[in-house]
Amino acid sequence: PGKVLMECLGKPMIKHQVDRIKKSKFIDDVIIATTLNKNDDILVDFCISNNINYFRGSELNVLSRVLECAENSFTDIIVETPGDCPLVDYAIVDRAIEIYINNNYDYVSNNMKPTFPGSFDVQVFSTNVLKKVSKLTQNPIDQEHVSLYIYRNQNIFECKNFEAFENQYAPHLSFQLDTYEDYLAICEIFFNLYNKESYFSCEDVINLIKRKPEIRDIN
Repeated sequence: PGKVLMECLGKPMIKHQVDRIKKSKFIDDVIIATTLNKNDDILVDFCISNNINYFRGSELNVLSRVLECAENSFTDIIVETPGDCPLVDYAIVDRAIEIYINNNYDYVSNNMKPTFPGSFDVQVFSTNVLKKVSKLTQNPIDQEHVSLYIYRNQNIFECKNFEAFENQYAPHLSFQLDTYEDYLAICEIFFNLYNKESYFSCEDVINLIKRKPEIRDIN
């Protein structure tokens, strides 16, 4: 609980994530889709004080939350990253978007077949596709996992999984923020790579772990 507001280098994890996504050359806006749960009031207060757009919806039906968020903001194309991925790499996000807009896929993702480290997940799909999904399934599992129904029904939807380049390949690593140990490992990565004047990539993280495997051992 409260993990996305835990600080590293004087900045909450969610702020690191938003700042890294905003480097994308395609993203028009970043919206944090959170819940109506009172426990998330503190996250909403943070968004307000930092001029970050947010939307509040169902805690359990994440599909409806994301769909309502998109409709509320008149979004045509949804680019979704999990809120516990502060290391997200905008170059990977942009690669996903380019594949999507240059083809006729309904869904583009890099995690149907894991090849990237955990914490670099991204998926792209249209609001209209998500509307269709919301009408086709009422299964709580599908509602909890927004895109599950899409890539499990590739007879209905045209899906594309893109894989890591050779220097990005590390599916054995995971730096999603789920546990306190994850937090410590992620902080070590920021301590070693963060520089306000530059940007570190997925490749930089992998190379750091090769040099300092003790960081991987933390979590």
